[in-house]
Amino acid sequence: GKQSLARVAAHLCGMKCIRLFVDPHHTLTNVMDEIKEGFKTAMLGSTVVFLLSDNDDLPDSLLEYASTLLTSGELPAIY
Repeated sequence: GKQSLARVAAHLCGMKCIRLFVDPHHTLTNVMDEIKEGFKTAMLGSTVVFLLSDNDDLPDSLLEYASTLLTSGELPAIY
């Protein structure tokens, strides 16, 4: 579906794809760590795609982080 197409497109363009999700074993802290790793990868010159699925039950705080990232390009509380 859409997620597979996004992964293929990212791969074809030479981008690293990071899927962000929250479940009982993967907390918001883990997601923030993945975003930090994505930022580090981007600072080294690679392009990064953060993938969020609309089928996941995402907490409001993660959606707020994603919105802030999309509007301003930065996350104030990441470090």
